Amino acid sequence: METPMEEPAWKKISEKLPSHLKSRFVYSGGKVVVRGLGALKPEKQLESLTEWLGYLQGAIAEPLAS
Repeated sequence: METPMEEPAWKKISEKLPSHLKSRFVYSGGKVVVRGLGALKPEKQLESLTEWLGYLQGAIAEPLAS
């Protein structure tokens, strides 16, 4: 999964990720790539992604500092 994003926004949002998940989310070239989903069973992929994105949800609602 990829999504375009500016680096300052990514830095702020990624602060909400637990340390064990930081290596799964890779920022490069204006995109965030989520790694490792393909290694999971299909029913676990959606469950894991929902959980992981839940960690980021709070940061998205917060205003980003300039």
